[in-house]
Amino acid sequence: MTKKYKVALLPYHPVPYQVPFYRALHAYPDIDETVLYLAKRGIEEKYEQEWNTVIKWDIPLLEGYHYKFMWNMTFNDQKAIIERINPGLLLEIGRKKYDAILITGYNFISVYIALLAAKISGTKVILRAEATLGNPSTSFRRKIKKYLLSWLLARCDAVMYSCEANRQYFKYFGATDAKLFPLLSSVDNTYLQAVQPQAVQQARQLRQEQGIAQDACVFLFVGRFTERKRPQDIITAFAQANLSNSWLIFVGDGPLRAELTQQAEQLGVKNIIFTGFKNSSEIPTYLALADVFVLPSQYDPTPKALNEALVFGLPALVSQGVGTAIDLVKQAHNGFIFDVGDTNQLANYMLQLQKDSQLRATMRQASLAEVAKWTPEANAQGVMDALNYCFRHS
Repeated sequence: MTKKYKVALLPYHPVPYQVPFYRALHAYPDIDETVLYLAKRGIEEKYEQEWNTVIKWDIPLLEGYHYKFMWNMTFNDQKAIIERINPGLLLEIGRKKYDAILITGYNFISVYIALLAAKISGTKVILRAEATLGNPSTSFRRKIKKYLLSWLLARCDAVMYSCEANRQYFKYFGATDAKLFPLLSSVDNTYLQAVQPQAVQQARQLRQEQGIAQDACVFLFVGRFTERKRPQDIITAFAQANLSNSWLIFVGDGPLRAELTQQAEQLGVKNIIFTGFKNSSEIPTYLALADVFVLPSQYDPTPKALNEALVFGLPALVSQGVGTAIDLVKQAHNGFIFDVGDTNQLANYMLQLQKDSQLRATMRQASLAEVAKWTPEANAQGVMDALNYCFRHS
C-alpha cells in the first residue's frame, strides 16, 4: 500500500502562479498538503513599487487546498532576511505533524526556524528555489552564498529544481543528481486553454478599438517595467528594424514607465500601446491579441509570462538572461534566443517573424508542444517522487 504523506509547504505569501500547483497537490491521492503562508501579502490590497500601482489579485487565491497563515512578527515585511520571521513554525513543525516540509527559498529567517524545527522533530526537508547562476552579484555576496547554500543543501533530504538552469545552479552549490527532482516553472495550462475562445473574441474587439489591422503583427511584453527586465530594448529594436504594419504592446507598469514613453517619442515609434497594470483575468486577452512574445531580461530565472505565452501558441523572442529559455524556446523552432542587450539581434528576429506569417504559424504549434509538459499536475508527481526518495534513504 502506498504511503500517504503529510506535507507542509512554506511559501512567502499567496501568489497567483503557485495556487494551481497547490490545488494539484490537493488532488493528488497520496499527498495531504498544508500550505503554511509566512505572510498575508498578496490577498490584501497593497501598493507594489515594482508595479508602480496598488494590487489586489482578481482570482481566488485561497480555494481548493489546505492552508494556514503563520504569524509574522517582523517590523518590515519588505526588507530582505527579516521580512519573514515566523516563530510559530517551531511548534507547528516541531510537533511532528508532517512527514516532510517543502521550503521555498533561503533568504528569510523563517527558513532556518523551519529547518531547526524539522531537524528536532525528524521531519524530512525539501528545498525549492528558482535562482540561476546568471544572477549578478558582488564577489563578497557570491562567497557568502557559496557557504550558506552549500551548508543548507547538505541538510536537505531532497531539492526541487524549476528548470535546467536552476538544476545546474543547485549542482554548482553541492546538490547531487540523486537528490534533484523537477518542480518545473508552470502556470495553469488548463485554465488558460479554457478561456482562449473568449479571449480571442475580446482580442478581435480590442484590435478594432485600437485601430490595429487584422493582418498587423503585434509584439507583446508582459511584466514589470524595471531595469532587470530591460523593456527599453524592445523599443530600441523595434525602431532599428523599421517594421511596417506592426505594433508594440506593453502590459504592465513600473519605475521605467515615464522613461519608456519618452524613449518611444524620441525614436518616433508611433504604433505602441502602454496598457498599464492588468490583473490576472485580463492577461489572456492580450495573449490572444499578440503574434509574438518578447522578453529581453537581464536576469529572469522563471518568468511565468513566458509559459503563458507558449500556452497561447506564441513564438517567443527571449534573451539568454531568461532561465527557462533553454528549456522552453528552441532556436528557430518556436522562437529565438538572443544575447542580453543585443538589440541588433532582436531587431533582426523581429523583422524575420514580422515578414513571415507562415513561420509564425509553424512556431505556434511548436510552442504548444514545448509547454505541454510544464503543468501543475506534473509537478505534483515530482513532489511525490521526491518524497519517496526521502523515505527510501532515511
